[in-house]
Amino acid sequence: CKDAEGRLIAVELLDGKEKTLIIGIYAPNGPKIHFFEDLQSKLSDLIYQNVILLGDYNGVVNPKLDRTTKTDEHRKLPKIFFDIIEHHQLKDSWREIYGDSRDFTFYSSRHKSFSRIDIIFLTEKLLPRIKKIDIPPKTPSDHNPITITLRGVKGCFRWRLNEDLLRDSKINSNIGKTITIFN
Repeated sequence: CKDAEGRLIAVELLDGKEKTLIIGIYAPNGPKIHFFEDLQSKLSDLIYQNVILLGDYNGVVNPKLDRTTKTDEHRKLPKIFFDIIEHHQLKDSWREIYGDSRDFTFYSSRHKSFSRIDIIFLTEKLLPRIKKIDIPPKTPSDHNPITITLRGVKGCFRWRLNEDLLRDSKINSNIGKTITIFN
């Protein structure tokens, strides 16, 4: 599912018998309260064993650790964001592994400051499955990526696309329609 503005996209994964909801977000640069109220509303009826909430929050969780300057106070995330995190028992995966260490995903040339505004939150149950989490060097984007590798559930297999499906004209038509929707 996705929202009308394209700021939220979600996918459900089935790993063994566990359902995981992965939500990618792109929070607005300006006021964020309505965005997070909408997210809270969408999450209120959902029940998942695991939730991964990741993306560009355009704000920091902890100004002392996640930003190099004390200015730009509007970049702190609103209270409703922290309510969502607490209610769904989500943990900042990078902070869980690296504690109070400082690393950043965004540089603002206007404010001459670095900040960590790209974050991956996980339900506590997923924390032991973190194999690796990293903030690699900057790409052509204005953000550094943040990557995470999770250990799989034992007994699962590696999924592979059945290439014969791509030869099916109905499936190709649906793929084309889906691409049009997301462009």
